[in-house]
Amino acid sequence: MSLKRILQNILVTLIASSVNVKQQRAHGFSSTPSFTIMTNTRNGDKAVVVTTHSKTLRCYVHNERNNNNDIIDTQQSPFDKEEGHRIIQKLNLSSQFNRWKVLQNILEEEESPSGQDINEILYVIFKSFYDYPRPKVLPSGDRNPSPTLNEDQRNLLMNTLFRYEEDDKTSGWIDAIPIDETGNDSMDYDRDDIVEVNALLEKFQPDREEDEDAFKSCWDLVMELYGREATRMAEQSGDRSWKVRSGIVRLLIHYDFLNDGLDFIS
Repeated sequence: MSLKRILQNILVTLIASSVNVKQQRAHGFSSTPSFTIMTNTRNGDKAVVVTTHSKTLRCYVHNERNNNNDIIDTQQSPFDKEEGHRIIQKLNLSSQFNRWKVLQNILEEEESPSGQDINEILYVIFKSFYDYPRPKVLPSGDRNPSPTLNEDQRNLLMNTLFRYEEDDKTSGWIDAIPIDETGNDSMDYDRDDIVEVNALLEKFQPDREEDEDAFKSCWDLVMELYGREATRMAEQSGDRSWKVRSGIVRLLIHYDFLNDGLDFIS
């Protein structure tokens, strides 16, 4: 039986409120799975977090407002017809290897991802954390290392940083990387609006003193991606584009982009 089918069967059982231990074991679990239901604060959709003895998996209940308990494919989510899905499909961000490569390419200023792609990735990640606040404690009882947005950060995202086309809130971006009027990448990192946005994004970085482990971990991964000596030289150069791009990469690392930051979206 496929993993997807196992998850579907578990979710159907949960919806029916009749979780049967014998059924779970028949599906290949050596211990009883635990379930955590997370709610999208924007539209009421449910994300069901399924934790077995060895792994945490997620699937979704969609269209709750219509009392329709649909089973969503484990490679899909309620976002498939909403914000963020285009960039996930375009760059195949469901692959952890591709996410690692994307971070590396951002640092190296490769043509892909483009500046607009990067701005959309930032939006998708932060929108995920905005709509689905992560629990402070995992089903296992361990502290969840994922960051949590405070109220000031949530207001900053919704009222200042999130950008949309006029009258279209189905997709968005954050203006962190400069784009010219034709939609192509620009090198004008000193543009006032770009400087302002990236200064605001600094408020989402882990604090060097209050969250030292997270601060160091983000920089350690940057050095793994770009090279320790290359990182040192780039920092010493004072190059504005490096400062912006390395800041974006550290943000994406901090907000689980490499691990499971996209599990709530794709």
